Amino acid sequence: SGNVSLVVTRVDDGGTDLGGCNHSDPVTVRLTVIDINDPPSFQLAAYAVAVQDDGFQTRPGVAYDMRPGPENEVDQTATFSIGIISGADFVQAMSLDGDGTLTFTPTP
Repeated sequence: SGNVSLVVTRVDDGGTDLGGCNHSDPVTVRLTVIDINDPPSFQLAAYAVAVQDDGFQTRPGVAYDMRPGPENEVDQTATFSIGIISGADFVQAMSLDGDGTLTFTPTP
């Protein structure tokens, strides 16, 4: 991010014979480059074990090293979205909260 000043001229191919001019007067343009939203980042534990008949379960620390983005984005709030590709069914959908704790209830 930051500011830059550009000086722009336009040149044609008509040449400068007989005192001609092949370029425009320079025009100065100020360009402001603004920050964009960078993606959040996190790490996941390699695996978590669940016992099917144990009802509601909590696994702290499944997600860790969570960052909203660079320093200029520390005021942003990030949430997790979980999609199950294949495997067991759940009575209560899996949820991963802001401190990295996974909660769920497997189908007995």
